[in-house]
Amino acid sequence: MRFLLVGLLVLSMSALAGGQISGRVESIGFNRYYRPDCWTPMSITLDSGGDEGTYQIQIIQEDFDGDKVVYTAPVTVTAGNGSQHTIRKEVYFIPTARRNNTGNFGLPLPADTVAALNAQLKVYIATSSGRQIAQLPIADTLINIDPATRPGASTRGTRLVLCVNDASSSSRPTFGMEPDFPSTGGMQRAPIAGNLEDLVVARIQPHDLPQSVLGYDAVDAVIFDNADPAQLQHPSPQPMDALRQYVRQGGSLIILQPADWEKTLAFADLLPVTFPRIDTGTMQLRGVVDRQETSPLYNLMIDSIAWRSVPPELLDQQNGPTLHHWIDQMMNQIDAQWQKTRPPFKVAIAQAQPQARIVRNVVWKTDLGDDLSTPYIARMAYGLGQVVWVAQDLGEPGISSLTEGWPGVWNTIFGWNDHSFASQPPANRKDNAIDPSPLAVLYPPAAGLDLGYPLAGMMELSQRGTSLILLVVLFFIAYWAIAGPVSYLWLARSKRTGLSWLVFSAIAVIATLMTIIVVELVLRTPPQLQHFSLVRLSDNGPDLIRSDIGLYIASDGVQQLELRQTAMNELSYIAPYPVNPAQITRQPDFTAPLTYSILQPTEQSHPDANPHVSIPFRSTLKKLQARWIGHYAGGFSGQLQLRDNELTGTIDQSLNTDLHDVYLCYNTPGNGDMLLYLPQWKQGQRIDLKKVTWYPLDTDASTQALPRQGRAIRQPLNRDGLEDYWSAYFFNRLRTSGPHFEDDSSAYTLALLSFFDRFGPMSMRTTGPSAIRFDLLRRGARDLDLSQLVAAGRLAICALADDPSLPMPFYVQGKTVAGRGTTFYQGSIAIEQVAPTTQSVIQPASQPVELRQIAPVDLQSKQSGTAQ
Repeated sequence: MRFLLVGLLVLSMSALAGGQISGRVESIGFNRYYRPDCWTPMSITLDSGGDEGTYQIQIIQEDFDGDKVVYTAPVTVTAGNGSQHTIRKEVYFIPTARRNNTGNFGLPLPADTVAALNAQLKVYIATSSGRQIAQLPIADTLINIDPATRPGASTRGTRLVLCVNDASSSSRPTFGMEPDFPSTGGMQRAPIAGNLEDLVVARIQPHDLPQSVLGYDAVDAVIFDNADPAQLQHPSPQPMDALRQYVRQGGSLIILQPADWEKTLAFADLLPVTFPRIDTGTMQLRGVVDRQETSPLYNLMIDSIAWRSVPPELLDQQNGPTLHHWIDQMMNQIDAQWQKTRPPFKVAIAQAQPQARIVRNVVWKTDLGDDLSTPYIARMAYGLGQVVWVAQDLGEPGISSLTEGWPGVWNTIFGWNDHSFASQPPANRKDNAIDPSPLAVLYPPAAGLDLGYPLAGMMELSQRGTSLILLVVLFFIAYWAIAGPVSYLWLARSKRTGLSWLVFSAIAVIATLMTIIVVELVLRTPPQLQHFSLVRLSDNGPDLIRSDIGLYIASDGVQQLELRQTAMNELSYIAPYPVNPAQITRQPDFTAPLTYSILQPTEQSHPDANPHVSIPFRSTLKKLQARWIGHYAGGFSGQLQLRDNELTGTIDQSLNTDLHDVYLCYNTPGNGDMLLYLPQWKQGQRIDLKKVTWYPLDTDASTQALPRQGRAIRQPLNRDGLEDYWSAYFFNRLRTSGPHFEDDSSAYTLALLSFFDRFGPMSMRTTGPSAIRFDLLRRGARDLDLSQLVAAGRLAICALADDPSLPMPFYVQGKTVAGRGTTFYQGSIAIEQVAPTTQSVIQPASQPVELRQIAPVDLQSKQSGTAQ
């Protein structure tokens, strides 16, 4: 009987175990790529096992201080009629920045095996109360696209681009500048020189796009290539909403026009173009038509060899004469590969939106006697980001096999000022092979210089730490003096030296009581806060504030931190500071780490549901990051016109503070980027740009035409993307002193980060103080870039505030904390392009550059089947 009961118990336990929920981690990041100082998406599959109810996904990591953070996300499991059901859940976390079991900072490298990753990155399924049920295994290793390197080692930053295709699509764009990934899973820099950063492309499907804007934290751009955006309308929350938030907060969306042009209409409010019916005389066309010659892309590849304009004086006498020969080789190679293409190609006919910026156009012949010029590449600002539309699917099989010219094409599309070229000769030289570029002497491999490194130091309460240490030292000196020589001399004078031990004990008791009183007084001080805040003001959407916070609370225990006045249906949060492991120099001081939970941030659905977290303190400093989205008081506005490359009009600022070290950047179609500097911009002040006395940037300090010298400055940012004018000034400062965010250094370092993609790479000069170069890194500071707004034809603004207080409503235990620190404002103002106009569909066009062997084909000869 006893054995029978035991058997029944075992069987019942087995049955219970068989119905227990289980799961696995399907993927992390994008195709294993992740950035260590950003929110990272994780896709999890759960098998209900017949169970149903509410559970938790728990991801355990460490924060900047070594405390354990449990990132939690609720998940509801349903099982119809008790049958097993599979659920896919997307969750987000910030990777650990501390030293792992293999001795490296951050998550284990691919060479450290999957077992090491599972030991460091622990993922659990838990009950709604937090009791862990089972650890979810991770099946594959990860690739850190921004790894730490040894000091002085050659390194380069990385741009992460998501290329979205349907599973059935044969479209596969060529980029020509992606880095290599050896079998160990590490990353080797791309065999390309002349670019600011490497390009990592994660090719995914629409259902792989994040369902929350958190998942885009590490992403620099999204390319939508021949995929159906209707797939982004489900599940809930909709990936389309997350994509729109990403662009609105500063991202870049590239839409390559598919042959099935109606698909693109799902992005109608984002598109910089419309698709009207075009009357060509004998027929009406709409959408995408067959084109027998592809002059737009061919011309773009030829024109993107921007090094045709490189002044020979930049090269030494040995390499200078070979420059034109190398350019001819490149052009001949591009020309030869185009002879192998097979037209027709599908190109869209569209009309630019009034606020759009046409980058390139395509010229058609019609039977109306006029040339028809329509946009080929158009871009438009959307919030703080940009949407770029290309009239052709660049991944279609007829052109994706082309090998040369792609880096320049993508630099034009993205709006980057890179001048990428192959830095290594072909492995197997052929008759038409291209010689090594003589420009390689300008861009040899270089050490990385991290512009974002000083950011973490801006959260330190160094003044308070110094004062407390000084208090301890003074208290010790006073105690030692009184307990030692003072008390002994007093007893000796009274001839009572026999009482020295009694007096010493009494003084010790009094000193202990005084210590307790002093500690209690110190612990009763209110919270203290030091911050670096980025305020990004949008003229057609909610504003965004990112604050890196060092918060000192002089007591032990759990403290509730809260943001208020946040916008509905937007995602605001407080989380651990996401430091890059490359910026960690020491282990935490605490031997007994504390544990706290961070609930996955979601859009605010109720006015009273303020974003908040509960974090344990122990009378010390915690470093956090808060993201506030709402409607900020004041902003930038103006009426601006760009006529003949001259910007005129007025600009206003209605913030509650004065600004200083103001930089204004805009693009002129004929002369590149212009950068303006204003020493001051008072609250409520209107500035008429035409009435300002502008001085050219002068590196001779005696003329005082330099930042921080009190004069307004107007000068091109660079010359054809080369290091000159403003870029030479900024880069020479970095060569001599490195990046800083204090005193006058913050004015130029933050401006450099604000227009990062417009500068182009630092070059190697042969003489003078600039005979050194760095590859610029921006760890933890990528979201400061406003280059997308400059490329979209707007005036981009960045400035420092005089007000040191925290610019967001931040509360500790229900009480507001203003703190002190640095606030950096960014925004933009629309520019009216007055002349020449580029907005009409039918307009005179110059003769396009065509392949000699391929003649233009009139639209009237197109197949009638293309007419809509």
